[in-house]
Amino acid sequence: MARLFFGLGVESDLGDRIVRRTRLALEGCEGTFVYAADDLHLTLAFPGEVEPGLVRSIVHTAADEFRGLTAPELRVGGTAGSFPDEGRRSSLWEGVEETFDSLGRLEALRNRALQVAYVHGLRPRRADLEEPFRPHVTVARPGPGAAIPEDFFEDRDAGRWLPVDVTLFESLGADSEGGARYRALGAWPLVVRPG
Repeated sequence: MARLFFGLGVESDLGDRIVRRTRLALEGCEGTFVYAADDLHLTLAFPGEVEPGLVRSIVHTAADEFRGLTAPELRVGGTAGSFPDEGRRSSLWEGVEETFDSLGRLEALRNRALQVAYVHGLRPRRADLEEPFRPHVTVARPGPGAAIPEDFFEDRDAGRWLPVDVTLFESLGADSEGGARYRALGAWPLVVRPG
């Protein structure tokens, strides 16, 4: 089975800034894994685990669904948090906000990603359907008992982000250091408005 998700990959300069800042904020947190810039992304939706033979059809459907959509104008780092919010934190994230002029574009991308799943009879995760969409970029996975400094959760601004495409990723599982690895199976360009 292939474990798939649709997402927006973070461009390299912004990714490098996020990684540097995360490492600095979590300095001294034993056993905490900070994601590499190449692994940073905003997840739109999880179609779930699918038979490998279905991937080609999903890629074809996604090409139709994402054609002609406009790139959202985003800001990374207005907030930071963890999942779960309380108790043993399994991941740390930076929030992503859409700029006022772009409102609605990110949600449109998410809805199209969910539509691709529905077309193929796939049921997205319950959280994708029942909880409000909380756009974020996962930046680290704390080790057991790691004490996360409170200033990690303070408001900060990593910068503006204009994603240029939507990507279908396959999760390949954890690498030897505990971080996730992803492979792009398809990408569809977004319309970038000048200015």
